[in-house]
Amino acid sequence: MRPPLFLLLCEYASVGKDQTCTIVRGGIERWSSELPLVASLSLYCQIDAGALLKGKHNATMEVVSPQGLVLFSAGLLVDILNPDFPARFVVPFVVSVQSYGKCVVRVQVESLPTAETNLIVEEGSSK
Repeated sequence: MRPPLFLLLCEYASVGKDQTCTIVRGGIERWSSELPLVASLSLYCQIDAGALLKGKHNATMEVVSPQGLVLFSAGLLVDILNPDFPARFVVPFVVSVQSYGKCVVRVQVESLPTAETNLIVEEGSSK
């Protein structure tokens, strides 16, 4: 069974008031770069219809380095306007990565299971 919280790492993403989405270069999983890598990204998040009740819900997002250090952390307030439809939100962030390996991007929204995606930083010179 698919988790009720879906994450997509993007170069840029936005969600309009009518819940329409704009996603630029979505599905980033690997990034080739010299270190340190300073990346400006967006995390697109979608909560399944019916997973949360109408109202405001606390959430957290963090990016963790291959060594377990928290590189970025943010507290969020997710507003579920109509629980009969999927809720979408975007977290723009800038992260500085100092070593190669797998960074974990993690989101927790109240009672939902924690969702994770990865960003693998590899030695190289371009995205």
